[in-house]
Amino acid sequence: MTDSPIRVRPASAGEIDAVASLFRRAAADEPSTAWVLGTPDPTPEQFDEIFPREIMEDSLEREEIWVAETPEGLGGAALWFTVDSVGEVRDEADDMCETAEALGSPVLSRLAEMMLLTSAAMPEREPYLFLDLIAVDPAVRGRGLGTDLVERRLAADPHLPAYLEASSDAAVRLYERLGFLADGDPVELPGGPLLHPMWLEGKPPVTTLG
Repeated sequence: MTDSPIRVRPASAGEIDAVASLFRRAAADEPSTAWVLGTPDPTPEQFDEIFPREIMEDSLEREEIWVAETPEGLGGAALWFTVDSVGEVRDEADDMCETAEALGSPVLSRLAEMMLLTSAAMPEREPYLFLDLIAVDPAVRGRGLGTDLVERRLAADPHLPAYLEASSDAAVRLYERLGFLADGDPVELPGGPLLHPMWLEGKPPVTTLG
């Protein structure tokens, strides 16, 4: 039950600055993001290292960022993508390692390490939806925005399975209520949180007699 109407929809290209601002406000205390950033109070520049504008623009163009809009404005956002090849995801992790080394960035080095660890654990049951990041503004938490963000995106492609890595026990319980089940051993970020792989089967196609 929510306190006020919530509209969940794909973000538009013109909302890139609003979405970036929301992620900065809302994602810094998400355990895996906080581990990558190395601080609970990151600067905009640090956050932009892991979410550069070109990545945001590409995700918006492909309608992979969904937002929860409240009467007060954007209150939550989720970044999804469809995994067609786990091998390509692992190649991206290798590329990030090279980028981090070339730039000498501690933030990108931690991001690369997380990408290597998580991509190694990803199931080879393509295609499926992957929830890369979900964040809700602290000012509107407890109103069901996170649940709405997940449910509405799953409903848009109900026959596709979905995969995610829950970064806290509370998150595990939330996703279990939505039908996700544990899928393999937790991934441990060195000195950081455990990430719990979880899987949701897609709904079987409806067949009609005719």
